Order: sequence, then structure tokens, then C-alpha cells
Amino acid sequence: MTQCTCITCFYNDTNSCRRYPPSVSIVLVPRMSLVTQKTELQPTDMACFPAVQGEHWCGEWKEREEKPVDLSGMSSWQTATE
Repeated sequence: MTQCTCITCFYNDTNSCRRYPPSVSIVLVPRMSLVTQKTELQPTDMACFPAVQGEHWCGEWKEREEKPVDLSGMSSWQTATE
């Protein structure tokens, strides 16, 4: 039986959960003001998927679907080098 954790989940992609759209945050970053010529905190938007570890589990786990590789259209030289 497959263990139902993020590492085996269909939605896991390079340790980030792709189950829902990325969350958008407003972050204050130091930038040079064009008006005052001083460094000020200015808002910038940032979108990212939540980071997950392999042992995490959210309750919406979905099994990965392994698709067989079709090699019928390749020559014997191509299949030997891959």
C-alpha cells in the first residue's frame, strides 16, 4: 500500500504543493524612492506555491498516475542510448 504523504502525492512538484493556485502576498522591500532619493520600504506582490516536505500530509492526497513510456516510434539506436 502506498504511503499517503506529500512525497507520493500527484500534486507535489519539486517540494511545492500544486493542489490550489499559488497564494499572493504583499511584501515590503527596501527600494530607492524616486521622489525622496532615499531607501524606503515599498510594497511588491509575490506569488508562490506552499513549500512541503516529504512527510507532510494535508488530507487531499491523490495517487500519482504512472504512464507507460511508448517506445514504438523510436529506432533501436534511440532506445539503446536513452
